[in-house]
Amino acid sequence: MRANTQKAQRFFRPKSPEPVSDLPVDLDPEISFHNDGKFFSKKRNEFYLADPNVIYSQQNNFFNHKLFEEKKKAKDIFSFGEIGFGLGLNFIIILKNWHKVIGATKRLHYFAIESFPLSKDNLKIAKQRFPDLANEYQELIDKYPPIHTGFHRIWLKSSAVALTLIFEPTWRGISQIEGKFDAWFLSQFSNESAPDQWSPDIFSEISRLSRKDTLICSSNTGAYVDGELKRIGYEVVGASGDPSPAKVKIGRSCMNAEITLLPPWFAPPPPIGPKSRIGILGGGVAGASIVRALQRRGLQAEIIDAHLFNERASILPVALISPTLTEKANELSNFYDRSYRSVLASIEELGAEWLSRGVLKIKPKQMVARQIDSLIRRKNLWDDAATEVTAAEIQSKTNINCSGHGLWFAEAGTLSPVEYLFKLMNGQQLIKNQKVAQIEFLNDEWILYSERKREISRLDVLIITAALGSNTFACTRHIPLIGLGGQLSLANPTSQSLALRATILSQSYITPACGNMHAVGSTHIRGNQIYDSIALNPTKEGHWQNYKNLEPAIQTLLGKDDICNWKGYTGVRAATPDRLPCVGPIVDPEVFREDFARLRHGPQGRFPVAPKYQPNLFVSTGLGSRGFLTAELSSEILVSQMLGEPWPVERAVALSLSPSRFLYRELRSHK
Repeated sequence: MRANTQKAQRFFRPKSPEPVSDLPVDLDPEISFHNDGKFFSKKRNEFYLADPNVIYSQQNNFFNHKLFEEKKKAKDIFSFGEIGFGLGLNFIIILKNWHKVIGATKRLHYFAIESFPLSKDNLKIAKQRFPDLANEYQELIDKYPPIHTGFHRIWLKSSAVALTLIFEPTWRGISQIEGKFDAWFLSQFSNESAPDQWSPDIFSEISRLSRKDTLICSSNTGAYVDGELKRIGYEVVGASGDPSPAKVKIGRSCMNAEITLLPPWFAPPPPIGPKSRIGILGGGVAGASIVRALQRRGLQAEIIDAHLFNERASILPVALISPTLTEKANELSNFYDRSYRSVLASIEELGAEWLSRGVLKIKPKQMVARQIDSLIRRKNLWDDAATEVTAAEIQSKTNINCSGHGLWFAEAGTLSPVEYLFKLMNGQQLIKNQKVAQIEFLNDEWILYSERKREISRLDVLIITAALGSNTFACTRHIPLIGLGGQLSLANPTSQSLALRATILSQSYITPACGNMHAVGSTHIRGNQIYDSIALNPTKEGHWQNYKNLEPAIQTLLGKDDICNWKGYTGVRAATPDRLPCVGPIVDPEVFREDFARLRHGPQGRFPVAPKYQPNLFVSTGLGSRGFLTAELSSEILVSQMLGEPWPVERAVALSLSPSRFLYRELRSHK
C-alpha cells in the first residue's frame, strides 16, 4: 500500500528529551496560620489570598463576561486550568456555584499546578476558616490525594467535575500537560514572590494548551501581563472597574496554537462523535475499568465476552495490590507509582473490601535503605507509603517470626477479584457466551462475527481488551504481545500459618489464610507463543517451585508434607517486551510504516501531521500480572484520549503506553 503523498505534513525537530527528574523534591509550603484568618507561605514569603469575597467578585467579572456566556451556551464539557492551587478557594467557589457558573447538566475538567501543595490537615483548617464553603471543602478533603509528585485526578460533584492536581514545580508540571483548555486562571501570588508562576515559559505553555477563543483571567493587571498576553497571541478583552484587589484582567486567544510537543507519529486521532455506540471486547479487569471510566462521564458501553467475567475470574481467589519501588525514576516507575494511588482511590470509592491489608517485601538491608532514600528524595509516593522494617518489626506487623529486613506497605493488600469486578461494572449488562472470531470495518461500522459468521454486534467505537486474544484479530495483530503463563498455588493452612496476618513477598508471595487457604505464588513462564490457558493445569512441580521460593520461615510454617494436596490456579497473562501496557488508539500499521519510513534516518524532518488511524479503534492490553494494579489508570488514559479530554497523566507517561511505540522503534532500529 502506497502512502498518500498529498497528506498534510509538518517539519518536526525533536527537542532534547528531558530526563525523568531524579532530583530531590521539596513540596512543603511551610504554611503558618494567623489569628486574623490569614495564611502565610514561608516558601513564597507572601500571604495567600484568603478572602472569598474578593474571589467571588473576580469570578463574577469573569463568568459574566459575554465571551464566557457564549461559551457556556455552545459547550457541554469545559476544561479549566489554574496556575497555583493555593488554598483551593478559586476551585472551591466554582464548585459551590456550579449550577450558576457552568450549568447543572454540564461537566468540567479542572487542572491545577501547585509546587507547594497544602496537606489534608491544612485544608481542614481552611474549612474551619470558611464555614460558608465547608461542604465543598469537605468534599475535596474526602478525595484529596496524599502529598507526592505527579498528576492526581479525583472526581467530585457525582463525577460531574474531574479535578487533576499536579504536584510539581510549575514549569515541569504544565509542560507535561496534554490537551486544550477553555479558560486559564493565573496565580494569585505576585511576580516577586512566585516568579516561577509568571515566567515567559509559563505563558508560552498556556499558549500551547489554548485553542482559539480560550479565555484567561488574571488578578495581576500590570503591564507585564499585557506584554506576555500579546506575545502569546492573546488580546485583552476586559478589565473590571472594581477597586483592587478584586479587579481582574480578561484575555482571549486570537488563534489556534500551532505549537505541539507531541511527535507526529504519536499525534492522537479526532475525538469520537457524540452518541457513539461503544463496544468493549473483553470482560476482564481492563474492560470493567473502562466501563467505569465511561459511566463516570454518563456514557454506556456494550460488553462482548465469551464468558461472564465472574465465571472466569472466580477461579483466581485473590488479587495482590502492591507498589513497585525503584531507585531511579523512569517512565515505567512513574506509571506504576501513578497506578498505585489510582487503584487505592478506586477501591475506596467503590467500597470494595480488602481480604487483607499490609504487604511486606523481604529485601537486603542495603537495597531497602537505597529505595527508602530514593522515596524520600523523589517523593514519588507519599510519606509512610513505604517504611523500612527490621526483623522485630516484621514480627509485630505480620505476627510471624521472619529474619532479615524489608519494606512495609501498610495500604497495600489483597482483594477479591470477583467483588472488585462487580463493583467496577455497577450492574453493566453482558452479552453472554459470545465468542468473537472476526472483526470487520464496513460502512463506518465495526462488525463483530462469531465462528459461524453470525453477526454479533455493530459498533461505532470498538475497544479491544482481550489480553492475548487481541492478537487473533487482523486489526491488532501487529502489537507484540507475549504470553506469561503462571501457576498460583492454594495451600492448606496449618495451625502455625493461620497466625499470618499480612502478605509476605520475596521470590514467591503468601497471603493470610482466606477461604481456608493461603495463596502462594506464582510461577512465571515467559514465551513468544500464545498459550492456551484452558490447556494449562496445575502441576506438583509448580507447587514445589512456589514453595521453594518462599522465605525459609514461611516454609517451616506450611511444611512440605501436604504439598501434594494443594490445589491451584493456572492462567496466561498478556505482556509486552517493555513491561508496559498498550493503551490508546490503533494505527493502520502498513500505512504507518510507509508514512513514517523516514524515521529510519532519524526523528527530524518532514512527516505527516498525524498517523492514519483505524477508525474509532482502541486497545487496552498487555497489562501482564499487574492488571488489577494498572487497569484503573489505563482506563482513564484511554477514555480521556478517546473523548479528546486533557490527559490524566504526564504526556511522557501516556506516550510510553502508546500501541504505536513498537512500530516507531521498529523503524528507528532499521528493521
